[in-house]
Amino acid sequence: LILKNCVEYYELLFGCWHAGLVAVPMNAKLHPDEFAYMFHNSGARLGFATPDLVEAVAGTGALERVVEVPSRDYAKLLEHEPVPMVDRAGDDPAWLFYTSGTTGRPKGATISHRNINAMCGCYFTDVDPSGPWNAILHAAPMSHGSGLYGVAHVLQASCHVIPESAGFTPAEIYELIEHYPGVSF
Repeated sequence: LILKNCVEYYELLFGCWHAGLVAVPMNAKLHPDEFAYMFHNSGARLGFATPDLVEAVAGTGALERVVEVPSRDYAKLLEHEPVPMVDRAGDDPAWLFYTSGTTGRPKGATISHRNINAMCGCYFTDVDPSGPWNAILHAAPMSHGSGLYGVAHVLQASCHVIPESAGFTPAEIYELIEHYPGVSF
C-alpha cells in the first residue's frame, strides 16, 4: 500500500486481511529506491498507489502490477462478488511494518493479527476511549501510527477524518478540529 492518506486506505488494509494477505503499508514520502528495496525485501508483487505515486512505484520495475487508487481499474476490482474470508490464526502475520532505516536499510517488523488485537485493547485502556460518538483525525501517515491506531477506531465505528491535503496543514487541521469537537489524532 503506497498511498497518501485517503478514504480507500482501510478498504485496502482490511481487504488484504480478508484475503489472507500480509499488508505492507509504505510511507508515501519515500524515495523510489526505498520503495524498490521494500518491494524486493517483502516479496510484494502487487501495489496500490495514489495517482501522485503511480509513476514512481511502477518505475521501480519491482511489482507485477500497480493499481492506481482511485481509478477505473480500482473500481472494477470492487465490482466482483465478495470472496470468503481466509481463516487466519492469531500468530499469522498481518502487517509488515518497515522501520525508517536510520541505522541502515529499513527493516520489516512483522505484526501479527494477535498483536493488532492486543493493540486495540490497550489503545482503549491506555490511550483513548472510542466509539461512534467521536472521531480520529488522520493528520499523520496512515502507513504508520495513525493507520494502526485507526484500526481500533474502525472496531468502535468512530468517524475517520482524512484531511483533503492528505497531511498536516495547520489551517486545515484547526478547521477540522473545530468541525469535529473532541477529535483524536
